Amino acid sequence: MYMASKQAMQEWSERFAHTLRPGDVVSLEGTLGAGKTQLVQWMAQALGADRPASSPTFSLVNHYRTSKGSLYHLDLYRLETPQELEDIDYETYFYPEEAITFLEWAEKAEEYLPHGLIHVQIIVKEGEAREVNVWRD
Repeated sequence: MYMASKQAMQEWSERFAHTLRPGDVVSLEGTLGAGKTQLVQWMAQALGADRPASSPTFSLVNHYRTSKGSLYHLDLYRLETPQELEDIDYETYFYPEEAITFLEWAEKAEEYLPHGLIHVQIIVKEGEAREVNVWRD
């Protein structure tokens, strides 16, 4: 679906956030600067997060409390090998029972990824416009 402005992206992300349920794992896919972290910020806000969401690039994972339970936001950009996930108790994030997980750069996790992953692909268009494609494994 095509969104011509940042405002349209925000409105879509808020609607999308309310379709998510505990146990969902969402892979946010797109180039650097496509708006992956911005989407998480809007969705966390829409779900009533206990604080504003921020990029977990250096911390690897951020945890928020929301109206739907916990929200985990992982940025795997700095991951050098998928095996590094074993150092962070990845099962908690990749197989959440009472949480929703957002993954940036999920492709770096390879075989660790769960089945049923929800993919949100963001394609940068002209200016603030974005094309967003959503599908489930």
